[in-house]
Amino acid sequence: MIILIFMFLMPMVGGGTRTVLGNETSGSSGGAYNRTMRLRDAALQFILVYVLLTSAMALILMLMAYSPFEAITLAFCTLSTGGFMASSVVFTPALKIVILIFMFLGATNFYLHYRAVFQRDIHYGKSEEFMGVLVWCIVMSFVLFLLLNPDPLNNVFDNYLDSLFMTVSASSTTGYSYESFGSWHYASMIVLYLLAIVGASSGSTAGGIKISRLIIVLKALRRSFEQVIRPNAVNPIRMDGNNVPDDVVKSAMMVIMLFGLTIIGFSLLFMVFGYSGTGSISCSIALISNFGTAVGEFAAGYGTAPDIIKLIMIVMMWFGRLEILVAMAILSPRVWKDQYLNFRKNRRDN
Repeated sequence: MIILIFMFLMPMVGGGTRTVLGNETSGSSGGAYNRTMRLRDAALQFILVYVLLTSAMALILMLMAYSPFEAITLAFCTLSTGGFMASSVVFTPALKIVILIFMFLGATNFYLHYRAVFQRDIHYGKSEEFMGVLVWCIVMSFVLFLLLNPDPLNNVFDNYLDSLFMTVSASSTTGYSYESFGSWHYASMIVLYLLAIVGASSGSTAGGIKISRLIIVLKALRRSFEQVIRPNAVNPIRMDGNNVPDDVVKSAMMVIMLFGLTIIGFSLLFMVFGYSGTGSISCSIALISNFGTAVGEFAAGYGTAPDIIKLIMIVMMWFGRLEILVAMAILSPRVWKDQYLNFRKNRRDN
């Protein structure tokens, strides 16, 4: 989503934007961008969808008697899956349901919203990624429900709603929490951070690895296993009925590998500065995935961290928000040199 807006505001970056966009939407239904829309048109339509969803949530909250300020700020923080609240609100069951729905919409591939709104094509059920995110959230919400409730038959609705809320909050990397989960046992916290690492849909406002990449890699592993048994078999990797190119498979594998190495590297770096293993690992996952909430020394926030640690955290959040490969490309002098040469060439041609 951020990449699309960037391309809308800065069209001069040229043809490389399609490669960047392909990395952001690898394997998802968003791959159709290249075939059906110009990039600037796609960005504009996505922005309109984003505005419509944000406006809808704000309107619903105002109808629920929340002030315009509370409604608008909550809508801004929820659709963006940013999670920051500008005001203190009580998480009533009704509010949890509204936020839960719009967190999930924000974590859904915006191309699916575009098709539903502008093309009147309800494609959600046909998207492997969307169904994967939906099933993943439902399954993990039940796991979290059982972990948090020793007596699962007691107050089932409220307890399951809380579990589902936290599951979607973590999976969408919004980071909303109705209570501090620093006191939860380790199994529950592992579930939350696993959800944050996996993330939700590509082409959405969520962070994390993205479900589509995991689906691609799992299919690639299955193909490799089948080729061991039947070496001459031709088994293309397909998503939503379309063949997935090998470069997309390699990109998905690279992102997952870099994501893991980045978490490990920054966790070790925090430990060098004297932080505990729990605090270091949770902080690294929270910042790289943009989940935001950590435990250990960072359970109360990051305000007490030294300036050098805050600078490291800024870099981590920036990497996580932009996608690791995209951030590395932006920092590469060769990329900017090529873009500059393309820009000069286009000006001469015009």
